[in-house]
Amino acid sequence: MDDIHIIPIQQSYIGKTYVFRVELAEHSNGRWHASVPILACAIWASTKHEALDLIRNAAQAYVEGRLIRGWPVPYDIETVDAPVVAVSV
Repeated sequence: MDDIHIIPIQQSYIGKTYVFRVELAEHSNGRWHASVPILACAIWASTKHEALDLIRNAAQAYVEGRLIRGWPVPYDIETVDAPVVAVSV
């Protein structure tokens, strides 16, 4: 069963937060798979908590890499021009 979470990525040097939908699923072998389909980022992890941490890091690296190179984040995604706190339950 897929579990959907919203993970904010904070860009402290420009003050913008990008919000991506995360797909999270536990597989029959007990490992967790998390992905941000719009960015084509995906990871495998041993726990749900680790999966969310790793996918946040992967999405942040993707966005920061594009911005550092002066490339746009070319997706119709939600952005917030202020720090935010996200709570997934």
